[in-house]
Amino acid sequence: MFLIINCKMIKNSIPQLSSKKILILDQDTERLNQLKGILEDQSVVVYVASSLQSMMGKAVFFKPHACIFSLAFKGAEFSNITEMLASNPSTAGIPLVYQADIQSLLNAYTNQANSRDHRFDFITWPYNPCEILLRLSLVFSEGQHNDNDQPEDEYPCQINEQCTRFDKIIFNASHKIIIENLSKNPPLKQLARMVGTNTKRLSQTFMRVCNLTVYQYVIEVKMKVAEKILRETDLDIRYISMDLGYSTQANFSTAFKHKYGVSPRSFRKGEEGHAKDLSVGLLANPRESIGLNV
Repeated sequence: MFLIINCKMIKNSIPQLSSKKILILDQDTERLNQLKGILEDQSVVVYVASSLQSMMGKAVFFKPHACIFSLAFKGAEFSNITEMLASNPSTAGIPLVYQADIQSLLNAYTNQANSRDHRFDFITWPYNPCEILLRLSLVFSEGQHNDNDQPEDEYPCQINEQCTRFDKIIFNASHKIIIENLSKNPPLKQLARMVGTNTKRLSQTFMRVCNLTVYQYVIEVKMKVAEKILRETDLDIRYISMDLGYSTQANFSTAFKHKYGVSPRSFRKGEEGHAKDLSVGLLANPRESIGLNV
């Protein structure tokens, strides 16, 4: 009984978790959903990565306040995670929180204690919500992560500030779903349903708010993410294309070249191109040209 009361007191005393961004790397659906539920109950913004490459790319773009990494993640060398984060100026200050059973965490602590002084903590599985909230609260209270490092421009295009409040609500909700599901490409009907409207109203809203169709806006978001990842990391282009939801690397390269005038590889080398209008040609049949389901 004391533990239950104490947990309630803890949960009610950690307002600083609200609106924090956390990136989770885990392949276990049950464990992932449980952790997401605990965090989202505290109004934490949760991003999920499916691979080390995906984690690094999303860490560069979203600048999470912490990365939670499962030591049970298959095919991953957890000893390299701190090196990956510490080697990039954009992610060097992001704390890493390990998640595993007690013995694995003890081994990780011993192995990682001297790893480039990168800041890390841990949570144990099975999860205890109180422990998770306390651990993260301590991580954030240390103040080593700079909130000013967040992307300056959240949207990839100009927003019409004169649109109605209801339009802004629908648009912001849609933007959040799009940005958190870049690799999944939710169909237009599903996206409309998720924000509580229909496809016609959703399409009209996007035109009023940003003068783009939903198709065009999704591509603009993907291109903005791709640009930042290409500029700030050396991640393989095939992994970038997969994490952005393109069916093939060729489709991603086509979309990128229409936007920036050069291929992703040339862009990374610093070669300049001339931006093209995404609404011309490329969007005539978006499913075939770039692999979108929206």
